[in-house]
Amino acid sequence: MKGSRKFRSVVNPEDFVREAADRIGLDVKSFQVPEIAVIVYGESLFSRLLKLSNAEKPGIWLYKQNGSFPVRFGKVGDKDVALTSPGVGAPAVVVRMEELIACGGKKFILAGWAGSLQKNVNIGDFVVGTDAIRDEGTSHHYLPKNVKASASKEISEALMKSCHKHGVTFHSGTVWTIDAPYRETRRKVLMHQRRGVLCVEMETAAILSLAIYRKVMAGSILIISDSLAELRWSGFDAQKLRQAEAKAAHILLDAIKAI
Repeated sequence: MKGSRKFRSVVNPEDFVREAADRIGLDVKSFQVPEIAVIVYGESLFSRLLKLSNAEKPGIWLYKQNGSFPVRFGKVGDKDVALTSPGVGAPAVVVRMEELIACGGKKFILAGWAGSLQKNVNIGDFVVGTDAIRDEGTSHHYLPKNVKASASKEISEALMKSCHKHGVTFHSGTVWTIDAPYRETRRKVLMHQRRGVLCVEMETAAILSLAIYRKVMAGSILIISDSLAELRWSGFDAQKLRQAEAKAAHILLDAIKAI
């Protein structure tokens, strides 16, 4: 695994950070980030968190994306926090998380969206993913097949306590991560339903596996946006999702303060 020369990567995120610093004549410490980072999906939720944390663009970053820096730095209580909104899917989120780890990130919360697999998990509910089924490709570059993708207990507990505090309906347990949302087949949905898997999405297994590999902490909180529980797709209730997003922002702020 990580310590073996045989399995050591030719290109490492630390190399990328070092090259970026050398390119503009700075020390790698110039790219230092807060220990806590929130990876956010959804433009509206990201905007809410930027406002609530008074987050700003860093003076410099490793690169620009669409003419802007892809991270923001803010403050929640006495905690500094990095906020980022990467592309959809496991490869995109893992690349961003690798860079943040290389720059000092140690605690990660994924705030995303998911489709329900269970009839009691409704649109607008929250799911705290304590572990994930690795039905995507990225995690398999980090962990052997027999290693479970589990969340940090500290982060999961902080998210659950915050959900309790804000009075939202939430569930905790296993999520199913897949790369191909249009290949969530009836057979697989039924199999995961019977095993008590709560929902399906595209990123959690990958970030949890990366966290285990890099020896950092990670957890996820997901808003249920649609449902496969009746073996047919049903989505989106705009009013419920707007309400859930507003609550999610405050749930995240309180969880950040606790970790």
